[in-house]
Amino acid sequence: MSTEPIQVRASLLDALQVDLIGPSGGLGDHRETLPQAPSRWYLTGFLVPTDADEDQRYDPNSDDEVDQAPAVATVDENQTPEQAASKRSYLPSSLGLSILVPSGKQELQAIVRYGEYLRIEPEEGARQGSLPQWRRNPHEEILTIELGTQVPAHGVVPVPNSRGVEVVWSLRGVPDGDSDGGLPKGTRSLSIFVVNRRKASPDEVRDEGFVFQVELEVQSDQSFIARPSLHSLESDDWDERVADLQYRNSFEYSVGHGVSSESVVEEGVCKIVRTCHLPTAEVEKVAPAKIDGVTLNMESLALLRDGQDAMEQLGGFASSYESWIEKQKKSLSGLSQRRQEIASELLRRAGLAAKRIRAGIELLAQNDCMEAFRLANKAMADQGRRRLALQLNIAPETVTPAWRPFQLAFILMNLKGIADPTSDGGMSLVWN
Repeated sequence: MSTEPIQVRASLLDALQVDLIGPSGGLGDHRETLPQAPSRWYLTGFLVPTDADEDQRYDPNSDDEVDQAPAVATVDENQTPEQAASKRSYLPSSLGLSILVPSGKQELQAIVRYGEYLRIEPEEGARQGSLPQWRRNPHEEILTIELGTQVPAHGVVPVPNSRGVEVVWSLRGVPDGDSDGGLPKGTRSLSIFVVNRRKASPDEVRDEGFVFQVELEVQSDQSFIARPSLHSLESDDWDERVADLQYRNSFEYSVGHGVSSESVVEEGVCKIVRTCHLPTAEVEKVAPAKIDGVTLNMESLALLRDGQDAMEQLGGFASSYESWIEKQKKSLSGLSQRRQEIASELLRRAGLAAKRIRAGIELLAQNDCMEAFRLANKAMADQGRRRLALQLNIAPETVTPAWRPFQLAFILMNLKGIADPTSDGGMSLVWN
């Protein structure tokens, strides 16, 4: 087994999937035999019949007391407060997802996957006290969903060989969008569900009426349409408008109902969406880029000779940042007016930060500022060497302490404000 962190995490996720939900995809034994009823063996991922009685639909794992407020002390400590009526939590009978389909798309494929467990009584002559077992039979059926051209529309498609499982869908029209990330003309919203309409089984074999590890996958030969974040588009909140700009190319293609969903996106095109009981997300590693003309080594900075030396080793900070800002300004024309406003303000603030970084570097020409800067780098280098040597279990002399670019940029940006508190080098220039 690989000991690489990414492989270890993947193995843990696979183990959780098999342990909490059951066999799925290439995981687990798809024809497994369990020593007890699967609804007690697995935590989630199954659907009960819609006509099952209350006792069969009740979720025995629910605990409503967790959400109840603590008891309030009364004058008479011997008085027992009346308990609030608890709510019963019920197991679901359906799950599904919603997607946006393009104009003219009249047909989709839906793939329904699930496991059916049948009770097996002990064989004649088995050891006394042997308990019944539950054997899994995997099922996968491919259905055609005929959407047509009319909206609204809806339909029901029975799942073959399922004893009553159905795919239910509903199609609605949506308003056409505008230039601010709206929807193409003729876009329609499709909600599609797997519903367990099996006849409920007797209590002693109730799980024979359930369906487990239920998965719904929808496929198209055309890309589904990305769902715009209307909340961000229409908000006047600064943070939400910045997020709308920065994540304008990050799209959501589906939303789950009673379950999570995942989308398969290749080269900006999404033709497959599916339900997902154990959602995961990959977060890209962020690593600093090398900046030409910038020294990040703390010990080297602790030995700067004078202002000229400081400009030679740090001057690339300001010039590189200013070049990046100018490059970003040239890309604003492709944005909507609303996003251009936010982008222009962000770049204005970035320009102020670049000026402050340059002013901080120039300030090192003053002897007292230079000496303070050297001492700060020497102190950080000493503690960094000791800390990293302990963390990595290596000799201290083999450690080369260095700043991350944003750390050193922050120090330079605030040098003038530290040296002269009455100057305009305070944080208000950047953040207000």
